[in-house]
Parts: sequence; structure tokens; C-alpha cells
Amino acid sequence: MPRFYFDKNYEVHIPTRDDWNESMVDLNNETVYFTDGSRINSTGQAGAGIYNQTDCEEYYYQLGSRCSVFKAEIYAILQCAGIHSLHCRNSASVAICSDSQAVLKALTTPKVNYVLVAETVCALTELLVYNSVRLVWTPGHCRIPENEEADGLSRQASAIKFTGPETVLGIRSLTVRNELRLWACREQWKQWHKETKCRQAKQMLRQVNLSYTKYALRLCRTDLRTLVGLLTGHADLNRHLTLMQV
Repeated sequence: MPRFYFDKNYEVHIPTRDDWNESMVDLNNETVYFTDGSRINSTGQAGAGIYNQTDCEEYYYQLGSRCSVFKAEIYAILQCAGIHSLHCRNSASVAICSDSQAVLKALTTPKVNYVLVAETVCALTELLVYNSVRLVWTPGHCRIPENEEADGLSRQASAIKFTGPETVLGIRSLTVRNELRLWACREQWKQWHKETKCRQAKQMLRQVNLSYTKYALRLCRTDLRTLVGLLTGHADLNRHLTLMQV
């Protein structure tokens, strides 16, 4: 169920790449943090990293194999907003930098659909009680030393296999539906390979293709019957008519 947050007192600043290249981005805050998230496609492991430019502190978090890059990025900001040393400050100016515009835009919209985003909004709001907070976009992989440090920490975390029960950050209902659909496709394909008949259909349908399935389901009944007949050989073709002795 979506939640709505209209009173967000933190500022979100998304400068251009040229602003960063020309050193026009003001980061003269009392405390500056750089956050990042990453995921290794080969292993599926994800991680988040935080680098404190002011005090040269480093944090990284292993997030397991059921975590997207978006979740890793938002989790890094969530953990940054909850750092104990930040809450011990009063009237401090805090800048949290992230190279994910999608995450920053998700934190600006009043309507929040994801629990993790809602938790991050609440954590930032709590940090705002005694401090001023600014979220700043920084371009990734543009030789910004502090951002590269955060990226290295997130990669270090994602390179370590997570130990503990999965999932770390929960699973969306959409992810569950997608996994069930993929599981059903795999099971159907196993049964199709075990089938000893349907020689011509197996030659025509060598693998599962969901885009072809969607195309076929959009056809009218007459065209769908023709398509199925051509794929299976049960149509008005010479070979089929010969076998039927027509």
C-alpha cells in the first residue's frame, strides 16, 4: 500500500555533469558522505558502501543475492542517515551524495510505494530534527575520489558471499510473481523435453520465448489456429495431408 509524505524538509540537488567538471558544485557542508550500491551479475551478490569525506570513515554492508542495485543504493542512504555520530551533532550541515538519480527522485516524490524508500524518508526526517540535510547527485565513474571510494566499498561488500538468512531487504510482490512465472516456464520446458512425440513442433519451438507467447495471445482465434497448425504440422500442408491420406 502506498504511503504519502508531503513535508520533506531535506533538499535534493541534482547538478549536471558540467557543473561537476567545472567544480561548480558546493560541498562546503560540515559533514559530507558519499554512498553507493553495486551488484555482481555473475554471482548475484549485492552490497552498499558509505564513505565519510569529513572524518575519512568507511562503512560497507553485504546485502545477499536477492537485492537489486536500486535497493542497494537506497539502503546505503538509509544506513548513512542512521549513523550514530550524525545524530550526536546539533545544527550541523550534512550532505549525502549518491550517483543514482532514480533513488534521489524516489526520495522527492510525495507518493512512496516501497517500504525501503519509506524507511529512508523517515530516517532522513529524524536526522533533520537537529540538523540540515542535503542530498546531492554525483556522476558515477567520473574520477571523483570520494565517490570512487564509496564505489570501491560497495564492490568490496558485493564480492563477499552473504552469510545468513535471505532475503536481507525483503522481496516485492512483483519479484515473487516474476520468479513464479520463470519457474513455471522452466518446469514446462522440462516436461516438453521429456515428451517423446511432437517431433515437428520440437524442431520449430527450440526454446521458450515469452515475446512470441505474448504475440500469439494477441492474435484472433483464426490466426492463432493457423499459427499453431504451422508450428505443429497439423495444417493444410502437403506432408500432413499425405499422412492423413487426404
